[in-house]
Amino acid sequence: MTDTEMIDKYRISPKQLRSVFKRLLDRQIIDPIAFEAWQIFGNNDVPLDIRRYPRIALERRPPIYDASNPENRGVIVDVSAYGLGVQGLRARFDEMMTLVVPRTEVTPFGPIIFEARCRWSEADEGCSSPLCGFCVVVTGGTNWDSISRLFASHGKVPG
Repeated sequence: MTDTEMIDKYRISPKQLRSVFKRLLDRQIIDPIAFEAWQIFGNNDVPLDIRRYPRIALERRPPIYDASNPENRGVIVDVSAYGLGVQGLRARFDEMMTLVVPRTEVTPFGPIIFEARCRWSEADEGCSSPLCGFCVVVTGGTNWDSISRLFASHGKVPG
């Protein structure tokens, strides 16, 4: 159920919905990863005050493209425990895409193919290249944790 559907069904405000999720976390009914995923990918106006798995900014940015439209290309700019940020690739909010990371020095065992849902999309200020965030949904038998750690080994935690 989406946030909007829950707000409509239970006749609550977005602020009340955030409060419900925070109470569920406090009572350990949902785990911190589920709560963080909801914050990052389901509700962009919630402050990220419990981030346990930070985004790792990549110094070496591997290329990535849309399998159904290989001309739609970009580079991976950061990774987290369950997603990635991509610059240059065009996607619409909530769009499912099959993404391909070709074999490179960062991904020598590639190509890596996985399905991901676009959770946000915006143009970076002063840049004509879009910036998108994806939540990895299906990895085709490949372990996303292993993939994200491989990418993270070529990056650094911002700050």
